[in-house]
Amino acid sequence: MKKTLIGTGFALTLLLSPFQQAFAEEPTTGEIRKFDIVAHRGATGYAPENTIAAFDKGLEMKADYIEIDVQRSKDGELVVIH
Repeated sequence: MKKTLIGTGFALTLLLSPFQQAFAEEPTTGEIRKFDIVAHRGATGYAPENTIAAFDKGLEMKADYIEIDVQRSKDGELVVIH
């Protein structure tokens, strides 16, 4: 009985050892990672996209940047598209 328990424990250890690495935490350098929040075309769920209202709402919601797509038209004017 004792040999069976030891053998079973050893087999389980070998079987589960690959999962130990999968759940191990990554070593850290102690620095805090900062992510930038980008509001694409403003806060389009709250206001029409590419409008001042959408841009203002995106900034109000703590977006770091507002991303818009600007193209030059054939007559040379800059336009926001999408």
